[in-house]
Amino acid sequence: MPYIEAHTLERDFPEHVDIIKQLYEENLEFKLESERYHQLDKKIRGLEAAGVTTDDQNYNSLKRLRVQMKDQLYQQIIDFSPAHEPG
Repeated sequence: MPYIEAHTLERDFPEHVDIIKQLYEENLEFKLESERYHQLDKKIRGLEAAGVTTDDQNYNSLKRLRVQMKDQLYQQIIDFSPAHEPG
């Protein structure tokens, strides 16, 4: 089975690792959404490793959902970031 690199939040947003860890520890909603995101990523990587075709509708809808979830998590990270203050 080929190795498929995980799309972790820490890997994709290395400049926000400290904030991600803090949110994960302090914000239950972020923690649960993050865990669902990582479970979905693992499922997608399993399909990729199994050689699912790229025109598979289920596979593509899962990938779209992963992007949506990552966007929502990223927005929470940015909103929490001390560098991002409304003004």
